[in-house]
Amino acid sequence: MNKSPRTSSSRSKHKRSQSRPIAGKNKVKATRSMSRAAPLRSDTNVSLQRHYSYVGLSLPLGLWIILGLSVTILIVLGVVSFNQFKYVRHSEHMQRQVREKQHQLESNLKMGFDVSHYQGQIDWSRINKQKYQFVYIKATEGATYQDPTFKANWSGARRRGLQVGVYHVYRLCVDVQSQLDNLIRTVPSNLTQAQSLRHQVLPPAIDVEYQTDCLAITAQQVQRNLLQMAHRLEEYYGMRPIFYTTPNFYHAYFNTELAQYPLWIQDLKQKPNIKERQSWQLWQYTQQGTVAGIKGFVDLNYAQASFIRSRPTQ
Repeated sequence: MNKSPRTSSSRSKHKRSQSRPIAGKNKVKATRSMSRAAPLRSDTNVSLQRHYSYVGLSLPLGLWIILGLSVTILIVLGVVSFNQFKYVRHSEHMQRQVREKQHQLESNLKMGFDVSHYQGQIDWSRINKQKYQFVYIKATEGATYQDPTFKANWSGARRRGLQVGVYHVYRLCVDVQSQLDNLIRTVPSNLTQAQSLRHQVLPPAIDVEYQTDCLAITAQQVQRNLLQMAHRLEEYYGMRPIFYTTPNFYHAYFNTELAQYPLWIQDLKQKPNIKERQSWQLWQYTQQGTVAGIKGFVDLNYAQASFIRSRPTQ
């Protein structure tokens, strides 16, 4: 009875001792098999990495972001540079057109310009009075506005010896009499009719154009009011006023009576060709002119020689 337990115990120990080497052999075999398989997986990863590196997918995410930002910046810089190039070319083209118009017409026409508070303080001593012979100066607009630079511009232009005229910006929906009163208060007749100025003062101008804040007025009302304004200006200043306008406004609103008045036409593309009219007296041909003594752009004009009065002998 006592032997069997010992025998069974020794057998179990023997079995366990036998099983350990087998497990060790299996572990060795497994290790060998893994070691043999490992190079296969390593080769596969290397080939995959090489494959992905060809298409650029192995780059880190941060590098992708940097590349994307770089491309975006290059595109933006390219667009900005292109727009600047177009602006410079456009400006050069406009200046070239101005010079061409000057060369074509300066032999038959007199040159001048018009100014307002938009030009700021003007150094009239630098104005080339051999090149520019006249100037129109903004005085008033509507019923209440007076240009703050009018007096200084009027005095400076006179001292420089230029022929001078004033212009009033006419508001289509504002009472005619109130606009006339505003102009007369700002430019009294003794300012334009002095004996010393008889060769220097040009007819007053009425600037009339399309206005988006006055669309309900009819063509007949516009014509009647403009004729009333013109008649009263002529009575007060003793000179027939000139109308400044655009070709479109002229063809839409100027009837036979209005067409009898001198015309100051704006045309920034070509020499004016007003149907049913023999001629214009003034032509504003650019709003991007440059004049020594004036900062920034200024409107340049041509005048028919017959419109500019001869200067007194000095």
